[in-house]
Amino acid sequence: MRFDLDKPVYVNMFGKYTQTIGYWAKKHSITSNLMIYVIDGSFNMIIDDTVYHAEQGDVLLIPANVVYQPLECDGTSYYFLHFIASATDKPPAFFHNVISAFSDYSAIGYLYSYYGYQGLKNYDSVVEIQTHIKNMTSNKIEELFKRIAQINIWNNNSEKLLIDNIAREILICLNEDFIKNSETNSTLQKILLYINHNFSKDISLCQISETFGISKSYVTKLFRTYIGMGTTDYINNLRLSYACEKLISSNSTIGEISNLAGFSNQYYFNRLFRCKYGITPKEFRKSNT
Repeated sequence: MRFDLDKPVYVNMFGKYTQTIGYWAKKHSITSNLMIYVIDGSFNMIIDDTVYHAEQGDVLLIPANVVYQPLECDGTSYYFLHFIASATDKPPAFFHNVISAFSDYSAIGYLYSYYGYQGLKNYDSVVEIQTHIKNMTSNKIEELFKRIAQINIWNNNSEKLLIDNIAREILICLNEDFIKNSETNSTLQKILLYINHNFSKDISLCQISETFGISKSYVTKLFRTYIGMGTTDYINNLRLSYACEKLISSNSTIGEISNLAGFSNQYYFNRLFRCKYGITPKEFRKSNT
């Protein structure tokens, strides 16, 4: 998503949510943008037909009017922020089209800090932020959310303006993290997108390695570092999330759902399901209908 931060950011809802172990909420959308910062725990969420696994330190950014649905979780708490900001299709320049001598980000950061003294007239206020940013490089984002949580908007109008400005600062910080991790995120996001569209098929670490022309050890490192689990566990989590949705929303048999989710063996599916949720697929369906 791209935002023009020369224009105001308006926060219309902020809060902290805690969810115990289980499956919660149906598909829905809201008319403002939604930002989620995971304080602890983890959960899966479908955003516009793509499944994301979010855990402590991650940020999810959901555009306005996009359908999303939280899936199962192992227990989690997170800050959420509903906000309105001017969207744009214009890509950010990151200064490299303004003064060619400043090519590395540290130099750009220095120039930005003192651009008023450098006579820079064409700085770009457009920032770009991806849907899912994992393993934030610092705890600054959480600190900013905590600052909002401490503000009492009933005191005066200035408090509300302060919240809007902190939200704008969060967007700027997320953009910085996007730049720092763009190359790694690009590779990882392509792999995740491939898995998300093919998890119901017979895919493996070896196949992923061959498809993207990178070593199996590098794929494993990406998943361990940024996802916090191996590729098989990630794929199985997606399959189980899909199975949960089908158990609630369809009349298909458990065997049919097992096959649709990508499990060739229903016994293996039942065992994984019980191991993760503590109940059988049949019990899950009964308790959610």
